[in-house]
Amino acid sequence: MNDVFANWKPLGKDTLNVNLSVNNVFDKFYYPHSQRWTNTLPGVGRDVRLGVNYKF
Repeated sequence: MNDVFANWKPLGKDTLNVNLSVNNVFDKFYYPHSQRWTNTLPGVGRDVRLGVNYKF
C-alpha cells in the first residue's frame, strides 16, 4: 500500500500552511493485519485529505 503527503508554505507567509495526504493511493483491497479471522472487514480504500492552517 502506498501513501503520499505534501506540505506547502508560501514564501513570505509564515502564517499559512496547506497540506494534502492520500492514503492507499492505488485503492488496493486489503485486510488489516490485526483482522485475520474469517468474519473480518476489509481495510479502508483510498482516503484523500486536504488541510489548511492559518495563524493570526
